[in-house]
Amino acid sequence: VPEAAVSLEEAIRTYLFNAQLLSLPTGEMALVVPLECRESARVWGWCQDMLASNGPIRRVIPVDVRQSMANGGGPACL
Repeated sequence: VPEAAVSLEEAIRTYLFNAQLLSLPTGEMALVVPLECRESARVWGWCQDMLASNGPIRRVIPVDVRQSMANGGGPACL
């Protein structure tokens, strides 16, 4: 993720680097990200640009892990 697209501060705030890469049964790949990524215009824009680039990741799946994070689960909640 180039800093020109997403600042380090924004990546940290949204937990972008705590995403999980999954192989789907269809053979495609998906990136599961915390919901904070969807709520950030810059991070979500980067995700959409990544999908449009026709790379190996074909889906981005935002997941609400706030309750688990608040209870000490940390990034492993994904």
